[in-house]
Amino acid sequence: MGGGRTGKAEVVFPAGGGIGQTGKDIGAVKDVAGAVGIEDPVRWNSNTAQALTGPSAAHWFGTDQFGRDILSRIVVATRHDLGIAVTSVALAFGFGTLLGLAAGYCGGWVDRIVGRGVDTIMAFPLFVLAMGIVAALGNSVENIVYATAIINLPIYARLARAEANVRRGAGYVEAARLCGNGEARIVLTQLLPNILPLMMVQVSLTLGYAICAKSAWDGSRPVISRLPNRTERSAACPLSPRRHRSRDGRS
Repeated sequence: MGGGRTGKAEVVFPAGGGIGQTGKDIGAVKDVAGAVGIEDPVRWNSNTAQALTGPSAAHWFGTDQFGRDILSRIVVATRHDLGIAVTSVALAFGFGTLLGLAAGYCGGWVDRIVGRGVDTIMAFPLFVLAMGIVAALGNSVENIVYATAIINLPIYARLARAEANVRRGAGYVEAARLCGNGEARIVLTQLLPNILPLMMVQVSLTLGYAICAKSAWDGSRPVISRLPNRTERSAACPLSPRRHRSRDGRS
């Protein structure tokens, strides 16, 4: 794809750290980028002469206010978005499901402790709680993952507890107990496989929510490493009404 570009460059994804390295597993994004010749927007110098152009053969999704290819930005930023979403949902699913199974199957004081912990998290507006966690710990990829996982954990814990509470007296559970299986083995081999279909449905829903929640921290990240948005483009547009207002506020 020629056009106003200075040449094709190998797509180099910004290096992450810690949990953010999960994005390396999404190698398909990088393969597709190289196959269609997408440039790395970090290496591509700004070209204001091509700012805010529409879709074309050279720029499939158009360009931003600095003349950078929007498709290239989307491909590079997808690694961060998917990495954060997948990792946070995996943590919430793992810990939330285990806590919910323990609470629903054991009952008693285990159920009360898990229930009070989940209620404490849900007592706060979840989005505000996540922002508070990130503000306290620091705005980094790892802390965003932890915050997103914490606010999603009660969903899995409550769902797993409800299912385990209903199924702990089922016939197949009693049969496994009569065969000499321990409590932990019954939970992991009998209850967990039977509630997995419901949990997978919740995972598919939570992935989308995690991506939306993660966008709250995009404003403080470098422009290259986040997905472009309509507000960002309209604010820099030369035809924006705000640029043509006089000092007295009239157009």
